[in-house]
Amino acid sequence: MPASVLMLDPGRWVDVFILAESTATLAAVTTVDSSVDVRCAAMSIHHQRVATMESGSLVARASLVHSGRTHTLVEVSVEDGQGRPIIGAFASMVPAPTTNVGDDPSVEPTWPTPDPWMRDYELPPSGMLSNVRLFERTKAGQAPTAPLLREFGFEYVDAEVGRQSSSMPASRWLSDRSDRLCAGAIVSLTGWTMGGATSALIPEDEGIAVIEHHVQLLRPVPVDGERLICQARVTHDVGDFWITAADVTDNAGNTVATAGFTSISRARPNVPAPTSERVLATILFSDIVGSTQRAQQLGDADWQRVLATHHAIVRRQIDVFRGREVKTTGDGFVVLFDAPARAVQCATAMRRSLRDADIRVRVGLHTGECDVADGDVSGIAVHAAARIEALASPDEILVSQTVRDLTAGSGLVYEDAGDHELKGLTRPWRLFSVRA
Repeated sequence: MPASVLMLDPGRWVDVFILAESTATLAAVTTVDSSVDVRCAAMSIHHQRVATMESGSLVARASLVHSGRTHTLVEVSVEDGQGRPIIGAFASMVPAPTTNVGDDPSVEPTWPTPDPWMRDYELPPSGMLSNVRLFERTKAGQAPTAPLLREFGFEYVDAEVGRQSSSMPASRWLSDRSDRLCAGAIVSLTGWTMGGATSALIPEDEGIAVIEHHVQLLRPVPVDGERLICQARVTHDVGDFWITAADVTDNAGNTVATAGFTSISRARPNVPAPTSERVLATILFSDIVGSTQRAQQLGDADWQRVLATHHAIVRRQIDVFRGREVKTTGDGFVVLFDAPARAVQCATAMRRSLRDADIRVRVGLHTGECDVADGDVSGIAVHAAARIEALASPDEILVSQTVRDLTAGSGLVYEDAGDHELKGLTRPWRLFSVRA
């Protein structure tokens, strides 16, 4: 899962509970017959470090510890992009009725906006829910909401020092593959609410660090849109650490989950908020055609040599045409240019040089405004360029009509590639292929 702004919680940490619980559940499903389903009944989570926007691609791994007639025990871990542990957890799974979802394959819906993790979100303020003044603003409904809480429909119900009540709808947006409310979403709800109850007891220059977080999921929750209520309270304040408990009830007053965690205070690092720059640029996406199959055919050592050749050729052309390398995607590049003609010229030079090295690529380009921050780039224009690149054929350079229009008179020759639907974007897009 990408460490995206979407998944930032009130503490400005990336929430990993849904990733962990879903991975554990899928591991447990592999142990049962297709006529049987499982659901998470309990999770015990031990924290080792927090995930942040700098954590890269988060990876969860789950493995079976025990499988019996009454329950299945799964161990799950989450690591950051550098392989450092984020959490280690155990999840207990129990049998559950199967849900008849029919035999027809699922059709992924098309939304009028980019995929949620690719959208532009305002970052929550640093230190949210970690000092008394902000706690008071939260109680008064004046504090801004973290992206994840806003998307989940989270609301503060009531708050006082050492206590907090919150709610969240059991919406289809949060359903799991069996059309129940995702257990990981309930785990997240308990964590946010217990964090709010605890952090109000801590001095302004300190924050809480959760050591252990456990949740008992007493019954499955249907995705009926009704709101769940989570009530959290600090039960023990012993100076060095705090014990906090929570109960989650449904609209009928039934307890659907209980939870608790142990936390300690720690000095708050003085981390400056990331700055963002809005620029008009031409965005180039590229990748190697058939990279997975070729890597399997060549083996690791030879494939690494191909990648090294590819990277050297692409970077040489980026330098020649004065582009700005944003990042590599393993077998491709994301590059910004301040002039669209140079971007297309760079793409054609890349294609020609890579073809000579027996490497075939596809390239997509679009010009528009985007946000550049912390060594990465985001925005609708970036999303469009990525979608255009995905539509390109091997050895093809596809550009948007915007790029074609802005490069009129440059000597570049295009062929009309027709109208295309770009996933997540409204209206058909007219695309053009750069003549070889």
